[in-house]
This record gives sequence, C-alpha cells and structure tokens, in this order.
Amino acid sequence: MSRVIKVSNREFLEAVFAGAFPNTYTIIASFEGDPYKVGREAWAGEPWVSGQQLKAFGYDWNSGNTYLTVSLFKPDPQTGACRRRKELFDSLRAVMIDDVNTKVDRRKALLQPSAIIETSPRNFQYFLFIKQDKDSRDRSKCEQLIDAMIRAGLTADNSDPGMRA
Repeated sequence: MSRVIKVSNREFLEAVFAGAFPNTYTIIASFEGDPYKVGREAWAGEPWVSGQQLKAFGYDWNSGNTYLTVSLFKPDPQTGACRRRKELFDSLRAVMIDDVNTKVDRRKALLQPSAIIETSPRNFQYFLFIKQDKDSRDRSKCEQLIDAMIRAGLTADNSDPGMRA
C-alpha cells in the first residue's frame, strides 16, 4: 500500500540527487506562472548541486514550477561550462513517465514508482529512481533503457524530448 507524503520541490530534488558523485551537477529550470505563458528565458536551466540554492530565480523556488533533468553531468573539460549534453553525461538518477493517466495509460507502468507527482488534476509523473552502479553511469545502457520505455508506450508521443545530441 502506498502512502502520500507531501514534500517541497527542494526535498524532492535532494532525494533524487542524494549522494551525487563529486564534480557533477544536474540542470534545473524553475519559475512562477503558467508554463504555457512564460517566455523562453524562463525555461533556461541552471546547474544545480544537492544542497545548493538556486540563486538566479529570485523567489522561493519551492513554490513555483520546477523542472529537472534526471541525469547528472560533468563540466565540459575544455571550457568548464555546465550544460546538458550527451557527451557530458555522468549518470542516470531516475526515469520519469510523464502524463500518466491523461496521455499514457497507467496500466503500462508495470513497476511501482519511487515517487508520483500530480502535475495537474488527474495528470501524473511517475519517477523510478535508478540504483547507482556502473550501469547507471553507462550512457549506452541508459539510452537502451529509455528506448525500451519508448517502445513500451511509456511516452505520450513515442519519443523522448529530453535526449539531445
């Protein structure tokens, strides 16, 4: 039997990225307001490390819309820049099934989610936390997992907009 535990955006992020590898980061976008009405600049992500405040947003980001990348990355070895790029991938921390109950049939999710977030009435994100081992750091294996999820119909449009070249 699952139980509901209310947590803040920050508490959720701290849980997903607990025990992150040294010199790694994820990318977080956070803003107040309707995601369909905010400008493009609101979607610009910021590198984030567990325990760090998101300074760029200028408000209590626990109460706004917070979007996360489910992977950790390493800084670019040439420039030190912190970006979300495949070649900077370090590890997969979770997989997320979006739009469960509205666009993705919840019966297709065969594993018990580690966390469920209701993003709007009767619309959910299912998160499955990934065991941190050598496979979670193998980008090829992680991409195979995501491809298998897409083939299983666990995405709204049979693609993954999060994986970029």
